[in-house]
Amino acid sequence: MIISENWLREWVEFDLDFNSLPALLTAAGLETGVVEEIKALPKKVVAGHIVRISPHHGATDLTLCDVDTGDAKPVRVVCGAPNAALGVVAPFARIGSELPAGQKIGEAVIRGEPSNGMLCSAAELGLEEQSQGLLLLDPELGPGSQLNDHLQLPDRLLEVELTPNRGDCLSILGVAREVAALTGGRLKEPKLPRVRTTGSETRSISLDGDGRCARYVGRSITDIRPGARTPDRIRERVTRAGLRSIDALVDISNYIMLELGQPMHAFDGDRLKGNILVRPANSKEKIKLLDGERLTLDIESLLITDENGPVALAGIKGGASTMIHPKTRTIFLEAAFFDPDGVARTARRYGLNTDASHRFERGVDFTLPAKAIDRASALVTQICGGRCGPRIESSEKALLPRRTWVPLRSARLSRMLGERLSKKKVLGVFESLGMKCEPTQSGWRVKAPTYRFDVAAEHDLVEEVARVVGYDQLPVNRPKVAAGHGLAPEKTLPVERAKDLLVDLGYREAITYSFVSPDLQKHFPDYGSPITLKNPISVHMAQMRVSLLPGLLTALATNNRRQIKDVRLFEVGRTYRKKQKSTEERQRLAGLLAGGAYEHTWDQQIRPVDFFDVKGHVERILRLTRQGVSAEFLPIADQAYQAGQCAQIRVEGKEIGRVGRISPDLLEEAQIVVPVFGFELDWAKIETTEPPRFNTVSRFPMVARDISIVIPEETVSADAAAIIESAAGDLLVQLELIDLYTDVGIESGKKSLTFRLTLQSNSRNLTDEEADHLIDAVLTRLSDQIGAVLRSR
Repeated sequence: MIISENWLREWVEFDLDFNSLPALLTAAGLETGVVEEIKALPKKVVAGHIVRISPHHGATDLTLCDVDTGDAKPVRVVCGAPNAALGVVAPFARIGSELPAGQKIGEAVIRGEPSNGMLCSAAELGLEEQSQGLLLLDPELGPGSQLNDHLQLPDRLLEVELTPNRGDCLSILGVAREVAALTGGRLKEPKLPRVRTTGSETRSISLDGDGRCARYVGRSITDIRPGARTPDRIRERVTRAGLRSIDALVDISNYIMLELGQPMHAFDGDRLKGNILVRPANSKEKIKLLDGERLTLDIESLLITDENGPVALAGIKGGASTMIHPKTRTIFLEAAFFDPDGVARTARRYGLNTDASHRFERGVDFTLPAKAIDRASALVTQICGGRCGPRIESSEKALLPRRTWVPLRSARLSRMLGERLSKKKVLGVFESLGMKCEPTQSGWRVKAPTYRFDVAAEHDLVEEVARVVGYDQLPVNRPKVAAGHGLAPEKTLPVERAKDLLVDLGYREAITYSFVSPDLQKHFPDYGSPITLKNPISVHMAQMRVSLLPGLLTALATNNRRQIKDVRLFEVGRTYRKKQKSTEERQRLAGLLAGGAYEHTWDQQIRPVDFFDVKGHVERILRLTRQGVSAEFLPIADQAYQAGQCAQIRVEGKEIGRVGRISPDLLEEAQIVVPVFGFELDWAKIETTEPPRFNTVSRFPMVARDISIVIPEETVSADAAAIIESAAGDLLVQLELIDLYTDVGIESGKKSLTFRLTLQSNSRNLTDEEADHLIDAVLTRLSDQIGAVLRSR
């Protein structure tokens, strides 16, 4: 929700500087961004009336415009705007003026014709990022009039990011209430003109929505003036709030929604046949929406219908069959209260997210529809003319939300806040928030207003007091924590130890959603059957994760879009999958890395990360549990990883995780264009470790032997290492792979591996003969089992 300072100050009087408002609102739970300033226009930018227009003989895309600027004679300018026409009123920059972007206006000759000024677009005035054509102004604006007051400049804009429970602040009125409560200001609602009923057209309204529409208010307005333009005042406010100006009727509906928080819809009255019926959809019933999308509905969807069938998907979007058009002369205005849960389910089911559904699913004041209808009716007749019919309403009052008294104990409030507040102060907080508050023997009882859907229990009231008083005004009380009994089990490795190691390796911990996109999760078919949510937050969060990698990939993609090339992320979290008739949760540790293998320095060329970097990190983790020695990395086909660069990690014959290069298909789905390597470990299978034990340090010298063997290229080094360890027995204290060679002297399809064997006995000195005999036994075993041939020793 983008808030205009000028618009906000019409609704609330407060002394605080607008630049200080973001910090105050954020501290009270309404997260805000930086203030964006729209500067005043130079005084030499005035209203210009085009009184004569003629073609430019040197260019077909230019015209010559004589502009009345309030001076004795019109000024001639060359204009290339497609909407320049006789009678148009637009901003005119006189010679000597400087536009907000720094452009200075002077005398010019364009294609052989003199131009003494400039007709301006909204973008050139800094009012929009981009625009096509001139900024058209109200025809009533006099030539040469200053534009700052008319366009409400200067202005400052503030974007408020709301949590789902604060739908009441999705309007100027809602934010004004908060500002009044937090600053001690005075809320002042502008006086609205009384709507006179001069028409007689009416319709009956029937509600058959099982309580999903407990109130529906409407009004017919006839004989409106087709093609009426939106006044600049309304157009500018709608545009600054982030919406696009379309036409007068649509802009009025959006204006009411932004001002009061009540979504509205205008039907073409001539296309709307008969009476209104709000009902559930029939199975496989179809509707075509305003944007042309066609939906096949189920019985869970709620419809607005007339005698011919569906005309709107309730609380979400109107239908194409009754949409208004440039020649519309009769309209039917709608304002209603729809069940938040019902709107949310329907919107998620069809993948729709509109300004209306965004508000309805968070809860809209159920007393607001009648007020919104009257406000919209007044604006329509003022701007488009017309005759208003009677306001009609149908309500099921028993099904409207009920506001009950919620008790708040004084002792509970003091314990939660760490400070005892006076009764007068607590009463003042609730009154400033529009809540009814009465004292009781144990404290107070409070009733929330109709626009607050998030106050239902005692802890909600404690939160309201804390945020209005100010969290920074409450004392800091350190918690009293009793020391635990007993020692941590030595056989279980705390996951925090692995986290510390990854941080030391340059990773940053990420916390991602447990809900992921099915499009990403389809690349993990080997990880179990995913759990699909019945009522997801969005279509991109419709399944519970079977792997931590989709969430990490989404985070990595976000970093890449912000030009952060070197990214290392890890996460410890739970994964979820179906298991017969129940579900299974597993704690897993996963990581991703992309970019350079180390920090860039002036004297070294950056080397990109590769498979062996991420494999080395996994080995470091496994060494923490003393399982790194016995871990095997075996080739495996996994759709999430690139073929040929993926390994299954096994310890004592059991799979504990996988590591490799993320597959190109998965990266494309995540919108990542750089190579990414990753790993994922089942923490429950590796957290058990053997306590450290003392081993006797041999006092006899070590004997080292290097052997180079030639083996088939498809044979993995881990197989050769396992054979060497088995054949060498207890005398082998260390085995290292120190070289891989596949160049000159090695036949095609073969490779050379060089191992270093370190031998040592705890009871005697090893002789050269003993060492040579052991190496011969190792080579014999290698030859028999994998066809190894000695290259050198």
